[in-house]
Amino acid sequence: MDVHLRSTTVCALDAETGEAVTRRFRGNPWGEVAEWMSGFPGPSLAAYESGYLGFAPQRELSGLGVDCVVAAVSRVPRSAADLSSKNDRNDAARMAKAILSHDVTPVWVPSPEIEGLRDLAGAHDAATARLAAAKQRLLAFLARRGYAYGGTTPAGFDCSGFVQYVYRHFGFKITRTATSQYYNDGEHVSRSELMPGDLVFFGSGGEITHVGIYIGGGRFIHAANPRKGVIISSLSESYYNARYFGANRIIFE
Repeated sequence: MDVHLRSTTVCALDAETGEAVTRRFRGNPWGEVAEWMSGFPGPSLAAYESGYLGFAPQRELSGLGVDCVVAAVSRVPRSAADLSSKNDRNDAARMAKAILSHDVTPVWVPSPEIEGLRDLAGAHDAATARLAAAKQRLLAFLARRGYAYGGTTPAGFDCSGFVQYVYRHFGFKITRTATSQYYNDGEHVSRSELMPGDLVFFGSGGEITHVGIYIGGGRFIHAANPRKGVIISSLSESYYNARYFGANRIIFE
């Protein structure tokens, strides 16, 4: 089988005659796939390489009575011809041939709970790496303009001026003051929905007094004051947590 989110391609290969029958299903209708497979004389074995869908196809088909394994990607033979003629139909046929030649090495299929934990850990690691990369890009952008992290140049930056300067560099025109940015630029988003690039505002007594750019991980970059210059702070710091006013999203993917 060759399994994707929008399609499932199955090649049935007869071990005695070598006859191959291929069918492509729209999406992942495992019930239809299992019913189609049951129309061939048994015993039978289905296999696919784990990818975007993980181990879900194996669990679904096994629950429908299909003997299905997940093949170790690195152990499935590939020839130069396979690489040059790669498509769903050929990939499904290659997997069927690998089953008949006993070249399929099944991998361990974890429980849904364990797979979920693995996915969560992987997502956390990926997000951490992206946060570090985004921080480096932003610091490099500032350094190229003579504004070192923690420095006080170029002279004259205040918090909203820094935000406007950064957004202008990336082609976004926003207003000058923190109050105007909050009420006129972008759309309001809740604190729980914050994404890197959002503007975060602070104030007291109903007035906005400070603004920064959220960079992920509960942190934001901002021009703090002439002494500290541009720094990264945490939203959970008591000072900023108590004065958190709201957030706006300027960049929409």
